[in-house]
Amino acid sequence: MGKPILLKKYEQWAFITNRKLATDKMSCGEQAAHYLFGSIKDVWLLPNAVDIQQMMTVANQSRQYIDQEFDDEGLKIIQVGRLNEVKNHQFSLEIAEQLKNVKSLLPYILLDKVHWI
Repeated sequence: MGKPILLKKYEQWAFITNRKLATDKMSCGEQAAHYLFGSIKDVWLLPNAVDIQQMMTVANQSRQYIDQEFDDEGLKIIQVGRLNEVKNHQFSLEIAEQLKNVKSLLPYILLDKVHWI
């Protein structure tokens, strides 16, 4: 089922209004700027990229820690981030429940307020 017509109209209005009335424009990349504002002119680009080498180091350290602390076999799901509604942990828990019924899924780990070094 599609979006209600009123919601579609509101989204169109918000999109046009944002494009015409924004006094400070910001996006997470050039494609997003083109979509939101029609160009990258006068748009602050704040890329939401990460240092892949640092992420690989952290991932390897985390994998080693989890392998040491949780010696079980099977799929492990680890979700790192703020524990608030916008991160949609409820959906992740529903997926974990479905996977538990199909495979051995232990553990499901949620980590909050992790500080990367």
